[in-house]
Amino acid sequence: MRLSFLGAAEEVTGSCYLVETGSARFIVDCGMFQGGREANEKNYGRFAFDPRALDFALLTHAHIDHSGMLPRLVAAGFRGQVFTTRATVDLLRVMLLDSAHIQEKEAEWRERAARRGRTEERRHPEPLYTVAEAETCCKQLHAVDYDATINPHASVRCRFRDAGHILGAAIIEVWLEGEGGSRKVVFSGDIGQPGRPVVRDRRPFGARRPGGAARVAAPLSARAAPGVRGARRGRYRAALLRCGACTTGLERDGAGRAFRGDDLTCTRCDF
Repeated sequence: MRLSFLGAAEEVTGSCYLVETGSARFIVDCGMFQGGREANEKNYGRFAFDPRALDFALLTHAHIDHSGMLPRLVAAGFRGQVFTTRATVDLLRVMLLDSAHIQEKEAEWRERAARRGRTEERRHPEPLYTVAEAETCCKQLHAVDYDATINPHASVRCRFRDAGHILGAAIIEVWLEGEGGSRKVVFSGDIGQPGRPVVRDRRPFGARRPGGAARVAAPLSARAAPGVRGARRGRYRAALLRCGACTTGLERDGAGRAFRGDDLTCTRCDF
């Protein structure tokens, strides 16, 4: 298994993980980078993978820093389904179209500014994506119930657990089957605080696969992992992996680092 961090490392926006096994290739989240000109350049750049080669996508929740690049992904050739919770599908049908409308209006503003002589605004005259592209993207959304187990691929099983963050937010448990057996990876998304109105408290996830053992690694969101908020100030320059069995920190590294094979073994319990 190969796990690549393509966003939300060294910063808290642009969440995107690429998971590659011998038989499947998919992403978890496809978020927009936010905050300043550097973020804009990242959004307009090419994806670090071929969208046409993805089998499917998983989405933790509807916030734009986790979902905002989905229309651009579809426009770049992604033809698979995006699996997420029912509430998230409902939110995306509003939020992605609203985001696309903003992109179109900002492109119009840049065009007017360029005509007035502001040459720096000519770099990206086109919108990041259009309302029509967002509408096409919404057709590829596939609603999933909380706690239901789904098989988006013959070698992949998933379960969405309530993250208690916003309506529809989920912690995604993923089981990957391969020649070496089963491996479980848990994607936290953003985890909410307990005891809040409207949304339920997060649901715990099991460290072990029903019916047997499996190695577990949990890439935690920079907002979810204790201490990783310091990434904004440079205290941590990476995503933090924690073992689902004993929650021992496994590894810290920079954006784009791919973890392979036994690199995901917990250093304390060897789970």
